[in-house]
Amino acid sequence: MSKTHFSEKCIQTPIVVKEKLTALQKSNKRASGGKHYWVDGLKVHGIYEDGKGLRFRPLQSGQGGF
Repeated sequence: MSKTHFSEKCIQTPIVVKEKLTALQKSNKRASGGKHYWVDGLKVHGIYEDGKGLRFRPLQSGQGGF
């Protein structure tokens, strides 16, 4: 997964999601956990990987998200 795909390049990512991802990237550059940190964090916000690539599934109210 590209570190900037959802926060900068993906035209399907809502602006509010892009802003939150950018803020997280800036504040957690030294966070431990590496790839697992980002994978777990993105899953909480409705982003998942299928056989064709990464997908965004809007979460229902009360499920987390942005």
